[in-house]
Amino acid sequence: MIDRIVRSSPTRRVIELAVGLSRRGATLSADPTFDYIEIDVPHVIAHKRRLLERSAAGRVVLARPNLQLVAGDVLVDALPARTPAVVVAEGLAMYLAGDARRALFARVRALGDVELVFDLTPASDEPPPGAIGRALERAMKRFTGGQAFERDARTRDDVVAELGAAGFADARAIAARDVARDWQLPFADRATPVVIFVARATRS
Repeated sequence: MIDRIVRSSPTRRVIELAVGLSRRGATLSADPTFDYIEIDVPHVIAHKRRLLERSAAGRVVLARPNLQLVAGDVLVDALPARTPAVVVAEGLAMYLAGDARRALFARVRALGDVELVFDLTPASDEPPPGAIGRALERAMKRFTGGQAFERDARTRDDVVAELGAAGFADARAIAARDVARDWQLPFADRATPVVIFVARATRS
């Protein structure tokens, strides 16, 4: 879903926050019209560079002038003020408490002419936690050192309101189950609770 939104945007500069080992930058930067900036904490960026350097194909990716790997904490360090840009935050907002999430929205909005795209499934869209869900949460806590998903984003409207308060004039939620067939998503027959938010703002 995020790839589709990024590809359909008229903006060809992408800033991906807390990128981890996402393949999106390597994939999209194969198109020289994209200017792609990946940001994550230093040890993650260093690990990603080492992985790419292991193969000839990876070294080709690293050599692209339109792909930058930037070491930094997206919650603290200055974000690249290179706009207009699509700012992607996949798998980040779900770990942030409300105050941190709203602070991130404000930091991105301050960049100016931006389109923010991120995933966050509000509590109202979550299925009731069954045995499997509780087991997955326990496993995630072990993996993250005790950190679990934040659940203070109660509804889609709550998150849209937070984006509006941060200064985004246009914000909307897109649920996977509502677009699965039209967007030809994998496993379209399953009631996937994924929700993507898209918010736009222009320089004041």
